[in-house]
Amino acid sequence: MWKLSGSSSQRKYYLVGPPELRIANVRANRHCSESEAKRYIRETDEGRRELVEKYFNRDIGDPHHYDLVINRAHVDLDAAAELTASEWRRRFRD
Repeated sequence: MWKLSGSSSQRKYYLVGPPELRIANVRANRHCSESEAKRYIRETDEGRRELVEKYFNRDIGDPHHYDLVINRAHVDLDAAAELTASEWRRRFRD
């Protein structure tokens, strides 16, 4: 669930990436053409942006709303998962 403000026990991560990488990922996961992947990305991005603006009055792309922003152009998926897990462990140690 999206929540861009909240308690200190909550972590907000944002993954970004260049269009080429996003298109390739969608094509591989959805088994679709390039044009279908572009449309899917455009529609889902728009839907997410509208949802966050409507219910949280926030700009989904503003990095100040997140604890960690990961650019997938420079960090592979396994490293991104390790970064988020490491940050979670660091913040919630007793």
